[in-house]
Amino acid sequence: LFGVVQPPVLAVEALIMLSISLMAALNVRRLLRADSANSHLGTHATIVFACGLLHGFGFAAAMSAMGLHADYRALSLLGFNLGIELGQMIFLVAVLMCATLLVRTPRKLAIVPSWRIVVNAAILIVSLVVFALRVGEGM
Repeated sequence: LFGVVQPPVLAVEALIMLSISLMAALNVRRLLRADSANSHLGTHATIVFACGLLHGFGFAAAMSAMGLHADYRALSLLGFNLGIELGQMIFLVAVLMCATLLVRTPRKLAIVPSWRIVVNAAILIVSLVVFALRVGEGM
């Protein structure tokens, strides 16, 4: 955004998809092994932090592509970030509402482990496909 670091946009987009794939794969592995969510908390926190930095490059590239006037960069950045956070909260609330409905079904004990694996596996597959498409665009 301020021209300090400008990695190639396609590379950043591809790496973002790869980071999503990594987190989905780790989730599937944890669910299949029936590990405690807290057993790898430090590792997951480190990966999430690194992915957050990577995603920040993606947001910065999107902001740069908008061609903002220098006088409005700070205000635009604030508005952009607030919009992203609001969108994430709305998405999270929708996902949590769906998850709550699934958990409260009469067959909850049979459904809960499998639907979490299926959702994470689907995220893994889709993110790997988008990763491959981004890498293909760059060649």
